[in-house]
Amino acid sequence: MLIERAIWLGKPDLGIPAEAQGWRCTTPAKINLFLEVLGKRSDGYHDLDTVMHAIDLTDTLEIFPSSNSALTMSIDFSNAQQIERPSTPAPDPAWDIPSNRSNLILKALETLRNSLDQKSINTGAHVILRKRIPSQAGLGGGSSNAAAALLLGSLLWTNQIPAELLSQIARSEEHTSELQSPCNLVCRLLLEKK
Repeated sequence: MLIERAIWLGKPDLGIPAEAQGWRCTTPAKINLFLEVLGKRSDGYHDLDTVMHAIDLTDTLEIFPSSNSALTMSIDFSNAQQIERPSTPAPDPAWDIPSNRSNLILKALETLRNSLDQKSINTGAHVILRKRIPSQAGLGGGSSNAAAALLLGSLLWTNQIPAELLSQIARSEEHTSELQSPCNLVCRLLLEKK
């Protein structure tokens, strides 16, 4: 994942202050080179044995401080390769991605914010997801984006990446299983860098 500084030059209609400084991250899709389902867990998820490889298909995630305490998000599909389906009026389900609190990115940020010292966080965040990885395709776009959200949220709110805190989120039973996989991925990548 490539992480860099970003400056908001857009309109203030998203609740982002003019020229706010934020962060941008390119998040890769992955393919499974090997996958074995080991069994179903009590939380409905499955234990897996897998070998994954990142590929060049990427999304871009940007995060900026907002002028209030809300966590909000917008999605840009302008670079998505949508399939024309003239026989069906329904939109391509690969791009049916929620921008509300049910999105894994906002769940990750909410979990992170609740895990950090609340006194140090006096702002919300607005996330812009520039989507190219289709959803529900087994390419891990949602997990990759949630992992990036944990990193970018940490940088936005604390100016650091607290590997130990992310590791605690990954191991915690109180956090949803859907966040444990991205947290484990991020922690593994951080610990490999040391």
